[in-house]
Amino acid sequence: MKNRGHGSDLLFVDDQYMSFLYTFGKYLPGQKVEQWRAQGLCQPIRLQEIISYVQPHTIVEMVASVRANKEGDSRSDMDYSHFVELVQQTRLDLDNDEVSMMELEEAVRGWRFVPIQVERMVGGPDQMMWDRSEWVREGDHWVKPHRLMPF
Repeated sequence: MKNRGHGSDLLFVDDQYMSFLYTFGKYLPGQKVEQWRAQGLCQPIRLQEIISYVQPHTIVEMVASVRANKEGDSRSDMDYSHFVELVQQTRLDLDNDEVSMMELEEAVRGWRFVPIQVERMVGGPDQMMWDRSEWVREGDHWVKPHRLMPF
């Protein structure tokens, strides 16, 4: 995630309870929507442990944003074309291994989401009702998923 200064620091002090929602599909006749919800702990993780797995396009704008902030312009004052130039230069710098780990850590924070409860819901206008399943973790193992009814 983007490092947002003090707010990010508070998130990474200790494990934090978090939740997320991910939805895809279209709720249209003949189609379905799938929704995943999860609750769990967000644990800080050292960027050095994961940076080799992160796609460069994921972090380019985060690093470019920090570079823009260092120039002193507020977001409203910065010329859009100048920011595009910063993004392009950052992409080149990243491709050429010219972005230091210190600069990456200034722009990006890593975390691991450890779910405790996960729910999957699938449905569409052609279905009588949503198909809902829930997984719950007890200790180090997951309990067999069960169906949530009726909706």
